[in-house]
Amino acid sequence: MKGILGAIGSNASVVQAQLSARRGVLAHQRTKWLGDGAGWAVGVCTCDGGKDDPTATAWNQEETVCSVLVGELFGTAPLNDASRRRGYDSRGPTQSQLLLHLWEAHGVELLTKANGPFAAAIWETEPRRLTLLLDWIGGIHHLHYALLDDGIVFASEIRTLLAAGAWDGRINEHALHQYLDFGHILPPHTLFDGIHKLPPGCALTYEDGRADVQRVFKFRFEAQRDADWVERFQDECREAIAHRVAGPDEVGAFLSGGIDSSYNVALMSDVQEGPVKTFSIAYPQEEFDESPYARLVARRFETDHHELTLDSPEVLDELPEMIWALEEPAMDYSFIPTFNLARFAKEHVDAVISGDGPDHLLGRHYPVAFARRALGRIPGASVLARALLADDRSAGWKVGLWRRLRRSEQGRSLWKVLQSLAGSPPEAYLSIYREIAYRGLLPNSLRAVVSDSMGENLVNGLDIGAAISDNVDGDASEFERILASTWP
Repeated sequence: MKGILGAIGSNASVVQAQLSARRGVLAHQRTKWLGDGAGWAVGVCTCDGGKDDPTATAWNQEETVCSVLVGELFGTAPLNDASRRRGYDSRGPTQSQLLLHLWEAHGVELLTKANGPFAAAIWETEPRRLTLLLDWIGGIHHLHYALLDDGIVFASEIRTLLAAGAWDGRINEHALHQYLDFGHILPPHTLFDGIHKLPPGCALTYEDGRADVQRVFKFRFEAQRDADWVERFQDECREAIAHRVAGPDEVGAFLSGGIDSSYNVALMSDVQEGPVKTFSIAYPQEEFDESPYARLVARRFETDHHELTLDSPEVLDELPEMIWALEEPAMDYSFIPTFNLARFAKEHVDAVISGDGPDHLLGRHYPVAFARRALGRIPGASVLARALLADDRSAGWKVGLWRRLRRSEQGRSLWKVLQSLAGSPPEAYLSIYREIAYRGLLPNSLRAVVSDSMGENLVNGLDIGAAISDNVDGDASEFERILASTWP
């Protein structure tokens, strides 16, 4: 595993010394630093068990621009030829050299050209400008940053910024509201006040003591029906899988036996030579165990199948290590089996392809938008919805109704439709998370661990508008902005 880190400003050498001295605390085995001792330090760190990569950094021929990259760029054959012509490397350009070529050709717009999971920093010695870049997908690589009195410090991991002294110990209450509402914290916020995370598809430019973040990549929603949409979907997935397995890493797959992971395994079996290495979890409790379905798929595609059996007491013993790895809380217990399965898979492969994330791409929530539009044409429907969902805490029947509805997918969809009729589409979509958090998952003892002012503002403390993504192009609807906010 690799990450990037660095500091710009008069205290850059101090930050570099702090991080180097606390290498054991950060679990970094090696850190390759670049710096001229004149107010800047940029580097690549390789964590325990990772492979050192001397090609993660590159300078242009004039040595005025440096690129630092972690991750991969896919589908770059045309760039390879162009980079050779520019004299980067007669043996073929490295990933960081490809990124440098993209930067010289397109600037921050390279985020619309580059395909692949990566995080990068571009340092220009003149005019002493730093640019941080994160791919448009996000989720695999991260970039965090904190503004100091006379500079900026950035890193792939929050714990690196903590070690650099970039946090004053205060909690970001807005981020805490987000966590309690949605189960996770949306960028640019983190739970640590003063530490921010770069949203996917964005570029941060730091120059003359000022940091500007701009959205570069935006989704395009084209509402149309294509007769060949199934074939197009298959082609896109096949191409994505082929790019991933063609890299230098040995790639396996998580396999639950469900539609998403099984489809991934089917494509991997088709595009790579040799059996796919698959990994699944088995539980002693029959009601949780999906391993028989995973075995069926493994036999069908003749994979090299590996199975990990987990029992509850064993899992909880390592909860502190999981929290340390997460860095921020997540109201989703699936990270517990995922952590254990990932560590198990690491003994056999370098990376895995999982089946999480396609629901929003495949239009899971469009039926809610359709139902809202259809019911909204019925006279009095919105008035009735507002009456049913009025904020009356004494109406215990409403809580009971919600608890019954949320037991099924259809019931949760109906609740979303009622919410959308009673208010705005953002409120409709996001209310499902709020209702689950405040009326189901969080115990009454929650107020014992928050301040009085925090407890009073739990329900109404979040700015819905700020939570809706601007990651869409053109005149997109609020509903499409919600979809972009939830990806990935």
